[in-house]
Amino acid sequence: MVLSGVWLIGTAYFAYPIFSIQKPFADDFVYLHEMKSDQPNDPTAVDWSRPYYEIFKSPSQERLKPTFAVEHDKHVKSGLDVVTFPDGARLYLVTAMTMEDRQYLARQFDEQGWSRHVTKILPWIAAAFGVPLGALALGFITLWVGRGFTAKTDVQ
Repeated sequence: MVLSGVWLIGTAYFAYPIFSIQKPFADDFVYLHEMKSDQPNDPTAVDWSRPYYEIFKSPSQERLKPTFAVEHDKHVKSGLDVVTFPDGARLYLVTAMTMEDRQYLARQFDEQGWSRHVTKILPWIAAAFGVPLGALALGFITLWVGRGFTAKTDVQ
C-alpha cells in the first residue's frame, strides 16, 4: 500500500510539468493527405509539379474522415496556413487547398479534440493506476498459488 502511494506520487511528479502549463494540449498538427487512387504508391514516382487536386482527394467533397499527426519539424510548417484552437493546438494546412477544404478540416480537427486530449492523458492514467493494480493482482495470484489453488475456508 505504501509502495502504491509512492508510485502515485512519483507519477504525479513527472506528469506535473507536462500538464501544469497554461495550455497542455498546445501541439502543432498537420493533415495527412489522402492521394487519389490513380496515383502511384511510390512517392518518388509522383509528379509533384501537378496541381494539388490532381494528386490528392478533396476532404470536403469526398467527406473524408481526416487523420492528423503531431508535427515537430519547423521547416515543414513554413509557408502553411495555421488555424489556432482554444486549447492551444495549431493546425497547419496547405495553401493550395480550397477555403472550403480548410474549413472542413478545421471543423473535423476541432471535433476530434477530446480524442486528442484522451490520447495524451491515457498513458499517465495507465502508469499511475495500472502498475499498482497490476502489483496487487500479482500479489493475490501469488498468495492463491502459494495456498495450493484453494480458497480460504473456515471450518468449525
